[in-house]
Amino acid sequence: MSSDHPIAELLRDRLHHDATLVDLPDRRPERAAARARTRRRNRRAGLVGAAALLVGVAAALPALRGSSGEQGEVSTAAGGGLVPTGPLALDWQQFAGGPGEARTTFQGGQGVIYALSTAPGNGASSEDRTRTIYRLGDDGVWQPLVLDTGVGAAAKAVDMSGAGGLLYAVSTGPVAGDPSVAQLSTSDDGGESWTTEDLPAVAPPSDTVEWARTQAMAVESKGSTTLALVTTTFSLADPEEVFPELADDQLLAVDIREDGLALVRQEGTIVVGEDGAMVGAEATGGEPEVVRVVPWSDVGVDGVGALTPPSQILRSGEGGWEPVDSPGGGLSDLVVAGGRFVALSSSIGPRSGAGSAAWASADGSSWSDVALPTPGRVVGLDDVLVDVPDDFSGAVQASTDGGLTWEPIDLTALAGVEAGRLVTDVSGGPLGLALVTSEPGGTDQTLTVSGDLVDWTTTPLPEVTGIDDRVQTSVFVGADRIVVRATPYGDLDMSTPPPATVTAVATPTRDG
Repeated sequence: MSSDHPIAELLRDRLHHDATLVDLPDRRPERAAARARTRRRNRRAGLVGAAALLVGVAAALPALRGSSGEQGEVSTAAGGGLVPTGPLALDWQQFAGGPGEARTTFQGGQGVIYALSTAPGNGASSEDRTRTIYRLGDDGVWQPLVLDTGVGAAAKAVDMSGAGGLLYAVSTGPVAGDPSVAQLSTSDDGGESWTTEDLPAVAPPSDTVEWARTQAMAVESKGSTTLALVTTTFSLADPEEVFPELADDQLLAVDIREDGLALVRQEGTIVVGEDGAMVGAEATGGEPEVVRVVPWSDVGVDGVGALTPPSQILRSGEGGWEPVDSPGGGLSDLVVAGGRFVALSSSIGPRSGAGSAAWASADGSSWSDVALPTPGRVVGLDDVLVDVPDDFSGAVQASTDGGLTWEPIDLTALAGVEAGRLVTDVSGGPLGLALVTSEPGGTDQTLTVSGDLVDWTTTPLPEVTGIDDRVQTSVFVGADRIVVRATPYGDLDMSTPPPATVTAVATPTRDG
């Protein structure tokens, strides 16, 4: 690493120094890290701290906090300093209750922490359920606000954020003449009422066949800026319209390829019922056989790219939502990390977890490439980007220059996190970084936190939550608190109520 990146040098030097002081745990290759997916997204709204900065500007490098025992500052090329603060000491308190599941957790512009969750009860399907906004009170109690149909499109929100006393929501819903359009909503009264703007529907790629539309949506706030992402993807509404053979052979499937739509046959067996009727099929693996290919021109499109038009990115302003530049098509998610908006390609991100394409922007006006070192989840603190690999092997990657270069941080040496563990949840924010890890079977759950990416602390999760059993967890790092929601797995009997959730809230207690 060159002297142009003093923060990265500090990280590297501290890693090498600390590695000589810590007994490394035994590495067990037979427990290679499995792919770990987070089931919920953890949001932060960029509420306090350093201003958002353009990617790649050396003068914008923030103060990255160092370890305890070091006094003074280490100068950067831009004249800034690395302010050491030491380990992130936390005072945990446990409170009964909280949403067991949440689509997103975020901190609003006034410091309030919210969770957007599916409303419980009545045996309704997930598609029919309205949403509930939970607001975390100072007493540790989550106060629910059900978004019923009276509030309009926000009742079907798929993502939410907050800034400057406003709440923002993105959803899809039917309008006259179209079964599903993207809808952007804003509330200035804590979610009691909403104003909604319908986006023009994206035209299907052709009228030769009928197309189904799906949309990936996200909304994020950073400081006074809020961006929304809408990506529309098309697929065959009725595959049998193009491939009639599908009606009679359940081992057939449609594969999307560069040269067209391919009808393929999987290796497998047909399952027959007692009456001799076919009831299903079981695939047995192996390379599928291509039966025939329908060129794209036969369905009226120029190529596979027509199925995913350029993603839409919009910025909230006084006059409503205005379109801004998009880095491309196929974007699946939008997050705030390392003081930036980060747009993720359709093959990576918290929801899918595979791929290596991302772009960063200070305010949506322009985007710069981010070269992610591994497929993983993108988080950060201050202006440092952190990539947490899905195939976790005991290290995360940090970038102080907007994703141009990356430095590994070995948590096996610094935090005692074994290489074979799963990262089940992760969050980053102004206060620091937090990871929940476990053994592959979900046992021995721990919480690892850092306020500066140099000093790390690992704590058994039962000490954090007060629950000895294996739990389903969600961790959120905000500007002034870390919040962990934990729900015991309980019995699989759906007739019994799920176990009660515990909310653990931590505030920093470090001196100075």
